[in-house]
Amino acid sequence: MRSGAYYTGLDIAQGPVDMVNHRILQNNLNGKALLGDVLQLRLPKNSFDYIVEIGRLRHTGNLHVAINKSFTLLKK
Repeated sequence: MRSGAYYTGLDIAQGPVDMVNHRILQNNLNGKALLGDVLQLRLPKNSFDYIVEIGRLRHTGNLHVAINKSFTLLKK
């Protein structure tokens, strides 16, 4: 974010979402964290240049669908 990238985060728990959004505002950065589940996420296809996943997709209950959903969010 400090280099100008816009950050979008996702978590299923309100606490981490609130903390990240607070830190973004506190540091005057561009981004937001969203509360939600990748399996039910309603974001436009081809929305992201990159997706970084750190050990979360395997906890969704359906790894195959979570990976496929993530791929639809990536720009070509």
